[in-house]
Amino acid sequence: MGGDYDEIGEEFLYTVRVGMLSEVAEFINENPSLNINYINEDGNTAIHYAAANNKGDVLRFLIEKGSIFNVKNKSGNTPLQWAVQTNSLNSVEVLLSVKEGEFLRHFDLLATNVYGKSVIGDAFERGNTDIIQLILSHPCSEQLVAHNTVDASNDPFKIIQQFDLNFIIHNTKIVIREVALNATGDLSVSIIPDSSEPDFTGVIVWEAAICLSNWIADLTGQFDNKVVLELGAGCGLPGITAAIFNTSKVILTDYSPISLENLKHNVQVNYSTIKSQVEVLKLDWNDYKGLDPRSIDIIIASDIIYDKMQPLNIINTVTHLLKVGGKFLYTYTDERAGIDEFIALIKGFNLEISKIPNKYRKLDIPNISADCIQLKFPIIFDDQSADITTNPQSNDSTNDMIELDGEVDRHGSGYRNIVSRGILKMLCATKL
Repeated sequence: MGGDYDEIGEEFLYTVRVGMLSEVAEFINENPSLNINYINEDGNTAIHYAAANNKGDVLRFLIEKGSIFNVKNKSGNTPLQWAVQTNSLNSVEVLLSVKEGEFLRHFDLLATNVYGKSVIGDAFERGNTDIIQLILSHPCSEQLVAHNTVDASNDPFKIIQQFDLNFIIHNTKIVIREVALNATGDLSVSIIPDSSEPDFTGVIVWEAAICLSNWIADLTGQFDNKVVLELGAGCGLPGITAAIFNTSKVILTDYSPISLENLKHNVQVNYSTIKSQVEVLKLDWNDYKGLDPRSIDIIIASDIIYDKMQPLNIINTVTHLLKVGGKFLYTYTDERAGIDEFIALIKGFNLEISKIPNKYRKLDIPNISADCIQLKFPIIFDDQSADITTNPQSNDSTNDMIELDGEVDRHGSGYRNIVSRGILKMLCATKL
């Protein structure tokens, strides 16, 4: 939808396209009658042009000024989709840093433009791994659900790209594959989880899993000859970390077929360093009684609670499986929905909760650049100085000419903004 022609509005859009932040700010100050959300005849806003030209500083400034950040133009493209189409990494990061609640209410990962392209589809097609990982790491991708019934025979999801992250934990390399999925079904983002639908949170590594892995490495002696089970293992970094020490057995559990397949892959590629017996097992928190009660010494998990309906099932599962005197080690982001309910509901355990110290935020990933690490794992760097070891290669943007919806734009300088998405905490629950 396009707006009525306005000379000041058109000049404003031009200034955003070609000007610096100071020029944009000056134009706004000098034109009090300006509609900051002016839409031109093609349906484009100032946010569109800032996003497409990788002007992260301008983009952030406009959002703070109250610009609407998710308007679709006549071609059905949002500013985020334009940023993805032009490989504008800084713009993608700024847009994804919008307050989560606001972003989730207005965003649909798989909504298509008039050409049948979605944000996530464009990201896969462009092949920018940093942008793909940013999108898959954002909470907006946590509850990808199918509106229709998924028929496994139609294989609506398949792995079309993979990323190997070489984590160094306790001086040992652990290779973890993350995957990008191609969705061909009728899918969208939902902020209302439904346990009957597929869950795709396990295809990437979350910050809390890194912290849990470092915590496990610091407690190596306490894992000797123990049976360890990881709930919602996802990519399996914490569980595989436990398996490189002298544990008796490690059981990696998840529910999603995609996650289970990826878990088996990650166990296989780390086979030479694994010292324990490792089993990959499908586990439904609603149907856990088929497993032997009180058979596990240590249960580990990271960021598996993100809905208020989950805690009771998780508590029942942990209580059923854990031996008396056994421990449940959990790392999480305190802004996740459901965590307060979990702490309030859990009974029969001695709880110890604290903020995760810097030593457990250590990042040593030699095959990933420092810039990418800070974009991919922003919570690691919130309110502290993480110990990071990476490949120092840069991710600087270029000044290539880009054609969008029939118009030509040029990349400009970018802006990186890491925002707080909660505090990382650790919980140790000892069964009484």
